[in-house]
Amino acid sequence: MLIYNQVVSYLKHIEKEETNLKKRNIFITSALILLAPSVLSLSQQNSQAATKLVGRTNRVTSLVDSTGKAIQNRALGANTDWQLGKIVNISGNTYYQVATDEYALSTNMTVEDNTDTTTDTNTDTTTASVAGKTGILSTTAKVVDADGNETGTTLAANSSWQLGETKTINSNSYYQVATNAYVLASDVKINDTTNNNTYVTPTPNKGLVATTNVATKTYNDATNSYDQTLPAGSAWKISKLVVNKYGSYWGQISSNQYVWLGDVTINSGLNLKDNSEYIADFATSINK
Repeated sequence: MLIYNQVVSYLKHIEKEETNLKKRNIFITSALILLAPSVLSLSQQNSQAATKLVGRTNRVTSLVDSTGKAIQNRALGANTDWQLGKIVNISGNTYYQVATDEYALSTNMTVEDNTDTTTDTNTDTTTASVAGKTGILSTTAKVVDADGNETGTTLAANSSWQLGETKTINSNSYYQVATNAYVLASDVKINDTTNNNTYVTPTPNKGLVATTNVATKTYNDATNSYDQTLPAGSAWKISKLVVNKYGSYWGQISSNQYVWLGDVTINSGLNLKDNSEYIADFATSINK
């Protein structure tokens, strides 16, 4: 009888332990279910794919790395298009990836869904609808090969070229103009006769843009002195052209702020003399 009671007691103990184990398993499973949505939400918030999205800058845009540190001597020109990578949150702000560890503030871009293009992820080449169309160069353009190496060839402003594929090289869009020959897409105006579009040469206050070749100081005609410094590679709309008695040309980018055209490249082959205001002593003796 004693042995029987001991066996019954032992079996009850085993049953109790099995019940407790089931309860613990239920609790752990429930906890995982509760945690999963939070983890997923955090992942989606910090790193979302922006596949097939193209962003156009609405102003000159500075860049930061993934830690939020400003990238020196680099900026995106105004009204330029960029293939976007990840969407990330840095210090509470939303940024778009435009290159390896380079991000632009989302509020500085207008984003479009590039669904009408086909991307080959192996070659980083985008075949767009410009193939077969005629492009007219808005400025003298340097030719590069498929890897972005300069070929030493330049194409004249206002010359026309039949376009091939569109290729992304070093985060910039290029149009093919010959076998293994590409020019910056931003230098080309598409002559799409199906939409009755005709090329109009950019002029001051009507599409004329200057892109800085180097870090460039602006001239303030109100104080007759140099003012702020513009980063190399930044683009600025020109509202007025001025030429002085020495034949030096200047472009107005804002009130009282001018850039010397020797430090910039303009997106037009227009006749500067015919489109500039002559002011004999303009910027001829600048205060240092």
